[in-house]
Amino acid sequence: NRAQHTGWTALMVACQRGREPCVRELLRCGAQPSQGAHDGWTALMSACEEGHVACASALLEHPACSPDQPTTAGLTALM
Repeated sequence: NRAQHTGWTALMVACQRGREPCVRELLRCGAQPSQGAHDGWTALMSACEEGHVACASALLEHPACSPDQPTTAGLTALM
């Protein structure tokens, strides 16, 4: 859950790059799927924006994933 200076976590980067096995392992190790970057962007938003369906599915299977969590601009992964 440690973030870079931008607030991005390893889970967000794995989702952006479509690394579904890595996403599952990070979640298994305790990564928080609803943790947002400084602008509120989440791992689910990254997966959806890049079209990585397997990553998005892995996140949505996690009970802490909130698909309607907004960014600071009011956007959600559903938009």
